[in-house]
Amino acid sequence: MNLTIQQEKIGNVMTLHLKGVLDISTTNEIDQYLPLINESIEKLIVDFNNVHFIDSTGVGTVMALIFLSADHQFKLEFVGMNDMTDQIFEMVGVYQVLESVQRGWGNVL
Repeated sequence: MNLTIQQEKIGNVMTLHLKGVLDISTTNEIDQYLPLINESIEKLIVDFNNVHFIDSTGVGTVMALIFLSADHQFKLEFVGMNDMTDQIFEMVGVYQVLESVQRGWGNVL
């Protein structure tokens, strides 16, 4: 299984287009992009449109992105999720954590 990531940056908005599987064997692919995310980013969009499977390690990586967004104060948005990914995020509270973390500073942007 593999994961490919296509990065797109327009102005202060970065989009990561994910394709493949987000699991224990592929989360290191996202780690390569973390140093590129800094204070100059106002918004990070993670496109899950072509993610076919996500496990708990993948969810952990998503949570790390949420906390990185708090550290660097950028808006984080998830798009293109299939029903399975959406249900997993809902069930484990990813959306609630994202909302809570960004609510604290979201009015600043």
